[in-house]
Amino acid sequence: MIKKVGSNTYYSKRTGAVYASENFQEVKSGRTSPYDDDWSNPPIQPISQDGYEIAPWGRYNLKPLELLNMMANSNITPQLLTTLSDFAVGEGMFPYIEVMKEVAPGQYDIMPQKVDVPQVTSWLNNMDGMELMRKRATDYYFSGNMIANMIPARNPDRHGIAYVQHVDSLDWRSGTFGNKSRKVDFHYICDDWRMPVVSQEKNNVLRFNAWRKTDPFKWKQSLHHSKLYWPGQKFYGIQPWHAAKKWIVFANKIPVWMDANISNSYSIRWLVEWPENYFDYMAGKSEKQIEDEKDRVFKEMDDFLAGEENAGKAFYTRRKMANPIQGTGEGAEWVIKPLKQEIYDKAWLDTYKTTQGAMTSAFNVNPALANIPSEGKFAVSGSELRIAYQMHIALKVQAARELMVKPLMDAYRVNHSQGVVGFEIPDLKFGFVNRNIVALSEDKSGVKANIQSETI
Repeated sequence: MIKKVGSNTYYSKRTGAVYASENFQEVKSGRTSPYDDDWSNPPIQPISQDGYEIAPWGRYNLKPLELLNMMANSNITPQLLTTLSDFAVGEGMFPYIEVMKEVAPGQYDIMPQKVDVPQVTSWLNNMDGMELMRKRATDYYFSGNMIANMIPARNPDRHGIAYVQHVDSLDWRSGTFGNKSRKVDFHYICDDWRMPVVSQEKNNVLRFNAWRKTDPFKWKQSLHHSKLYWPGQKFYGIQPWHAAKKWIVFANKIPVWMDANISNSYSIRWLVEWPENYFDYMAGKSEKQIEDEKDRVFKEMDDFLAGEENAGKAFYTRRKMANPIQGTGEGAEWVIKPLKQEIYDKAWLDTYKTTQGAMTSAFNVNPALANIPSEGKFAVSGSELRIAYQMHIALKVQAARELMVKPLMDAYRVNHSQGVVGFEIPDLKFGFVNRNIVALSEDKSGVKANIQSETI
């Protein structure tokens, strides 16, 4: 819970975060944020600053850090995220126009046609367009939210939007709706939302105006927010894999348990039986002297069996003798029996496979494409991989790519309307190049370049 502990100072008992600010006040209007992981509890009030409210992202405004912590302790989810981002980015981005081509007598199809515009290419290169797309793809599949800083040209002769700059989605928070506009008027950036501070002496929360394509030059810088739509979520997008949070946390515990079992359990490798009268030569000695002698003998046996590093892995038991007085017959000799080593964790391993299936389903990616074993095997046929890849590219990257290029499209349209040189083509769009994997019978190289267009 969030508890008020002083004048304009709040403390989160769950996370240990302290919210201290001269301008953060408790909201009295009754307006609350519905964006909570636990719908059974009333959500916390938005954080207020100078009359504009910051919509908390999760109950403690730290949901992205919670997700990041989960992924940092998982051996599966980072690979799934990287795989999805790689597929979304493809092998390059290019400008194109759509043209109608006759694919058969009387049949026409709209096809992308790549265009070479030096000014647009230079514009993309100056902002490192491919790196921008890769970061936006990662943000999309991680949080469902992508932020870009739209920076107008400083040179008045150039006009237009000069740069589209990536903003880390973990550093960003959305404002709430303005009283008049009923839109998000402001966005906020903080390098550490565990300790946001806004005062005249110290300020680590920066406020930016929200991008408005109807008035793109009103502000020197403004933030462009693209999000994956989810019902009821007015400020923040949600990725479907967030619903698998409990599976990820559970899967993270399994290797911890297995490591503790291997490292801390007492694993017996040998059963050593000694003749019951072996230590009779210690007769007349004190009990402590007898026990010390046994320890000495057993340690020598340990060293003989496994060396110093693995000493203590043998279990010793006294053996009955047939003729203890004469010291002959059955039981008169030492016996060393090796023990079979088994760790009974099959149930955990089966559960771990179940969690893998749950996570790949949540991320909506074929396990084979992310090098995750399916049905207890790593190896899959080339045709299975090829078909899985082709289906993913054909059906599962379009929505991500549309949001990835959205600020570029908005910036291009502004530059076109401003008459910027090189931006004269009215219907120019941005697409991605895929490396299409084909059967060797179709192409001896096994790959063929394919251009994936975007319709926005």
